[in-house]
Amino acid sequence: MDFILSYNNNELVMPFPVIPNDGIQVTSGQSNEVFDGVNHQLQSLGTMDLRGFELSSIFPNRAYSWARPGASPDGWAYVRTIEAARKRRIPFRAIYLDNGGQEIFNMPVSIDSFEYAPDKAGDVAYTLKCTEYRFANQPVADLPELGAAAGSTQGQAAKTDSQQQASAGDGYTKRYTSTDAVMMARVMFLEARGIKSKTEIACIGWTILNRVDAGYGSIQKCITAPNQFAYRASAPTTSDYGYDLIALATDVLDRWSREKAGQAAVGRVLPKGYLWYAGDGKHNYFRNKYKGGTRWNYSLPSPYES
Repeated sequence: MDFILSYNNNELVMPFPVIPNDGIQVTSGQSNEVFDGVNHQLQSLGTMDLRGFELSSIFPNRAYSWARPGASPDGWAYVRTIEAARKRRIPFRAIYLDNGGQEIFNMPVSIDSFEYAPDKAGDVAYTLKCTEYRFANQPVADLPELGAAAGSTQGQAAKTDSQQQASAGDGYTKRYTSTDAVMMARVMFLEARGIKSKTEIACIGWTILNRVDAGYGSIQKCITAPNQFAYRASAPTTSDYGYDLIALATDVLDRWSREKAGQAAVGRVLPKGYLWYAGDGKHNYFRNKYKGGTRWNYSLPSPYES
């Protein structure tokens, strides 16, 4: 299981190092009212209450072998980062994934209480209490089902705060879920070990999306298709050169979403016809046919520094 806390549309993404064995329990109430009828009591169904959850665990101050992939071994860095973001008064996004990488919940939250102290082992013990945060400018009920438009099996998944803003007025709808971005990031890690070029790594994401556009299925179906892409739910999301691969995958998915909305020159780095690639341990070579074909020469302008 993985728990990820981020803020400000992935300005910073924090995979938590340790998840309790019994998981995270979400409370979800409803403001129903009971009133007296002529012969008996009746009930009216009210609006849904804000969901909430509590998480108690540790932030390790050393590199334990059992810590979740992508987590930092600097426990106090988590504390400093969370406290600094709370002072900025911006909501967080909490994502909870099961062992298969599927979303259990994905919602913007406020941190109502954050208690922490060093434990006897020198790590940071903490308790985090969170409440769902609802954006007042765009009710979720008014948004289209984004995943269904892309053929995603996660059509009912909660939208990220950036998805809500994009649907409200940026001229396009983000056609993916945060789970799609995390899964794509894990593929990028496994398929691009030792590769320094962000452009080359981004091409892996575009290969996945080219297959979606070619009718192979949803993003997640393409990623998990047998004998196609390397994918593991526990794979790290930071590259060998320290790149935040969730941020890179999100960037690719945003550009693809803009392209699907009819925008031109979005920063695509791999043409649509390129659905396959093979590697030699140093680079991946992208091609437009299963066997043979033309090898991609990176002639499109890249939005990345490398």
